[in-house]
Amino acid sequence: MTALPAARRVTRSARAGLLYFAFCFAASAILGPIRVIALEPSLGRTAAVAIEAPLMLAVMVMTARALLHRNRRADPLAIA
Repeated sequence: MTALPAARRVTRSARAGLLYFAFCFAASAILGPIRVIALEPSLGRTAAVAIEAPLMLAVMVMTARALLHRNRRADPLAIA
């Protein structure tokens, strides 16, 4: 497999970063109001955040794995 030009590598990396941001931001925009409106009044702020945090972590891990799988390269040590 041939190496990609530097500009294309940067574009691919930037696109992956923007997609990661978009998915995580969307998840927090959905889970945040649910936490504030439904969980905080009955459980308190700390417990509500403790419930939301693992969900956000799962979204972040699944998004990162999906983007890495989608942008897999022949050379696993290639960073850019």
